[in-house]
Amino acid sequence: MEPEAVKVLYWGFRRDPTLRAAFRGSSGIYSFFKTLLECGEFGAFSVLCLRDRERAVAVAVVSKGGVSRLGIRLLPVALRLAAIASLKGVAKILAFLPYLRRYISALREFDCTCHLHFIASIAPGRGYGSRLLRLVEEWCCKHACNHVTLEVDAENRALIFYVKRGFRPLQTVPFLGRLYVLMVKPLNCRDLAAAR
Repeated sequence: MEPEAVKVLYWGFRRDPTLRAAFRGSSGIYSFFKTLLECGEFGAFSVLCLRDRERAVAVAVVSKGGVSRLGIRLLPVALRLAAIASLKGVAKILAFLPYLRRYISALREFDCTCHLHFIASIAPGRGYGSRLLRLVEEWCCKHACNHVTLEVDAENRALIFYVKRGFRPLQTVPFLGRLYVLMVKPLNCRDLAAAR
């Protein structure tokens, strides 16, 4: 686990209302990302880092197989994260469970997919996010995936960022008191390989 990656993710999400509510403010968000990246050892996630002059400037957390396929690999991650979440945060996460079946059902259509859990840049507007998203797509192709899925807060400006880069909305899902848009992008791995 790279401490730099934790710092970039923390910087990108330090004001996120959902994470602030679930993990007791900004110090809890830092602990959340530190724990999440340490859980990479269970094989649940991969961390992609974009560097500029040897410094991490953007970070993405991805997994192969989509959220519906993480299965048992998420159990140790969930247990470690529950330990740092607020009681209110745990209750809100449990409130999502009734929507889980509908959510997984929407993802079943995209059998061979990878899921982008988090993406953050230390300097929005400089193209780091776009370059990293391209690395995510290349990573997905390398792992024989033909779609990328993600969720984005319906009130987040990033929604427009993803639409401009070819993602389309599938459905909305309430989570931790906010509305999220589940999005998908089909990948043309041949075009990505040719553009390198």
